[in-house]
Amino acid sequence: MTPNIKEKEKQKEWYQENKERLRLKNRKYNQQNKESILKKKKEWNKKNPEKVEKARKKHLVKNKFKRTAETRASRNIKISKGQLCEICKGRKATQRHHEDYSKPLEIMFVCGNCHRSIHILLRDYQRKIKKVIDEEIEIQEKMGKEQRQHKRSIEWRIIGLKLVKQKLGIK
Repeated sequence: MTPNIKEKEKQKEWYQENKERLRLKNRKYNQQNKESILKKKKEWNKKNPEKVEKARKKHLVKNKFKRTAETRASRNIKISKGQLCEICKGRKATQRHHEDYSKPLEIMFVCGNCHRSIHILLRDYQRKIKKVIDEEIEIQEKMGKEQRQHKRSIEWRIIGLKLVKQKLGIK
């Protein structure tokens, strides 16, 4: 038995209201159950090699510019033995972080913990920006329907907002 349209709408609404709380709950669960999750992932990967290979190829194509930047940086800029993390200044730097992949030789030397933190913060930031842009697009679309005389300028605003999302790599 499938839920009716009103129930689906309620579920969507509830999810939107509780998305952040659920995300934090999932993150906590994943941290507490790292080993069992990793074991299950390895088992799944062994059972589904064709899907793993397809996903790997898709990732390589989608992130070619990142790989190119990482390769150029690793070949041209070595991490010296005593190099400390540029963020925490406490642990040794073991990784390179690119703020902008189009500038492959502009990097920060960071430890693994700080590098993970950077990417978690960037993901959170992108989620927040996406939410704001999506809300603004929705408002502009409603205005476009209500105000026929300004429809063209509203359409251009929507296009601009969508381009910002695309530029930031937000889906």
